[in-house]
Amino acid sequence: MLAIAYRQLNWRVLKESVFLCAKTSAMVCWLFVGSGIFAGAFALLGGQEIVNNWVKSLDMTPVQFMLLAQFIIFLLGGRWSGPKSSSSSCRFSFHCYRTST
Repeated sequence: MLAIAYRQLNWRVLKESVFLCAKTSAMVCWLFVGSGIFAGAFALLGGQEIVNNWVKSLDMTPVQFMLLAQFIIFLLGGRWSGPKSSSSSCRFSFHCYRTST
């Protein structure tokens, strides 16, 4: 729509847009395939039952468990969010506080 508005729409731009859209869609589909395989293997090997028993042993309300899960995700996301360049903002990432050696 913006390409039309700026009169920049041509076959090259359209071809590139379609290719990038298909590439992104394919990557998302592979994520679904990989997560499905992982979940199936995890359940077959008994991991689902182990996690289920652990969660039940915590004796938490659903809201308490949701808050705990969100906190764990926050910690994992902050720790392994990838390398930062020197010009990027490190406002919410834990790895920015590490000293380089």
